[in-house]
Amino acid sequence: MLCASVHWDNIDALSDCFNKTLTDILDKFGPLKTRTMINRPKVPWFNDDIKQLKRQRHRLERRAVKTDLPGDWNNYHKVRNQCSAFLKSARVNYYSNLIDQCAGDSRKLLRVVNSLCRESLETALPEHTDPTKLANEFGTFFLKKIEIIMENLDKFQVQEPRLIPSTPMENLESFSALSIEEVSKIVRESSNASCRLDPVPTWLSKSCLDLLAPPIAEMVNLSLLNGHVPENWRTAVVFPLLKKPGLDLVYKNFCPVSNLPFISKRVYVAEGIPLRILRKIPVYITV
Repeated sequence: MLCASVHWDNIDALSDCFNKTLTDILDKFGPLKTRTMINRPKVPWFNDDIKQLKRQRHRLERRAVKTDLPGDWNNYHKVRNQCSAFLKSARVNYYSNLIDQCAGDSRKLLRVVNSLCRESLETALPEHTDPTKLANEFGTFFLKKIEIIMENLDKFQVQEPRLIPSTPMENLESFSALSIEEVSKIVRESSNASCRLDPVPTWLSKSCLDLLAPPIAEMVNLSLLNGHVPENWRTAVVFPLLKKPGLDLVYKNFCPVSNLPFISKRVYVAEGIPLRILRKIPVYITV
């Protein structure tokens, strides 16, 4: 069993062992190597039929350039136009099917629309020559901003809260433990997005879910039971992103976006706690 060498009643030891074990296994069977690769952007609608058609187009183009005969040029132009039309049709069909699959899931649909319409802001950064210095300056700026907000909180005048009649509610005195089946369902339904702090990529974790689900469920349940979040769950990779496209590349126009490890963000925070709390809230309470 995974992490059998540590006591499963210690959330910190278990989470550290979980990450170290997966990292060691990955380093053993898939060690990090340096490879030089040509960056050829891939499109999801590209298939074998389009690949064969493009090969035919290139072959006819080379022949037409070599012979310079009208018949060869006509054949090339015909296949070229056919290839362009096929590419356009494949792209339209792909995105149409993708949007149809988002029926009833507004969050998923919004991600698709953003990927089609919104400009990428990930590479927009102030001019710099030293990435480490830039990262430290961003960190200092964001921390200072938090300090200023906290210092000014007491200066705001607020109205006295208006008391409303209390309504009978079920006390949230305990959490029911997550089962291995529930954890497996949560992980399978999550996206494949990963964090640099994850010991293995999310897609690989999903493929080994039968082995990983028991320790994940135990870690989440221990965290809920003890009211303690392991340190490696509270560590995040922070990305500075522009608040709006077109803004000047200065620190005040950036906001910090934290990328937490997979278990912390998707299993523990995003799914484990809110769903169980909402199940205990009466149906007449608007959330």
